[in-house]
Amino acid sequence: MILALLGVVGLAVVAGVLFVAAANWAVIRGTGERIHTDLATVPARECALVLGTSRYLANGRPNPYFTHRMNAAAALFEAGKVNRLLLSGGSDGKSYNEAVMMRDALVERGVPADVLILDDRGYRTLDSILRSQTEFGETDVLVVSQTFHNQRALYLARAWNFEMEAFAARDVKGWAGARVRVREVLAKCLAFLDVHLLHRPPRRGDRNGTPSGA
Repeated sequence: MILALLGVVGLAVVAGVLFVAAANWAVIRGTGERIHTDLATVPARECALVLGTSRYLANGRPNPYFTHRMNAAAALFEAGKVNRLLLSGGSDGKSYNEAVMMRDALVERGVPADVLILDDRGYRTLDSILRSQTEFGETDVLVVSQTFHNQRALYLARAWNFEMEAFAARDVKGWAGARVRVREVLAKCLAFLDVHLLHRPPRRGDRNGTPSGA
């Protein structure tokens, strides 16, 4: 009985590992050629969609992911690669607003406030991707985030029939980076399930229907 139970548990573990690997491969596959790392060769686009995160960590220190994304977004604008920056992130409706945090950080970097568009309803990556077109009318978009996040964003965009490219902000090394990458493995699994099984709509219902990958 115990051996049979261990066998079932073992099979479940193997199946889980295989699913995680397959889901992550499906999300990553085909995105590499659409994620640019060289500012000099990144294609010019009308708008950069900058995906949000908190400016500060729980301990009050600056969040390096946020810092690197803002540096990348500012560099794109300064190089004339984009004309506008759409800043999309979550908000609690009170004191926490990722879009405002990004605006303030970019203005500090010399980016004119009048080229910054704020979207404080980008609660999920899918929301940010879809709202850039359905709510803000941006159809020539370059996504800005770290490579691992860009992979998921481009996968979701293509599933909803939006063709986008991305610019990779500098990644974060060390323990902090490793923890985020572990979470991202699970996030890619959820993105895969969203496209093929769960069909969760955008949080604000900006677009009806289900992904084309369903």
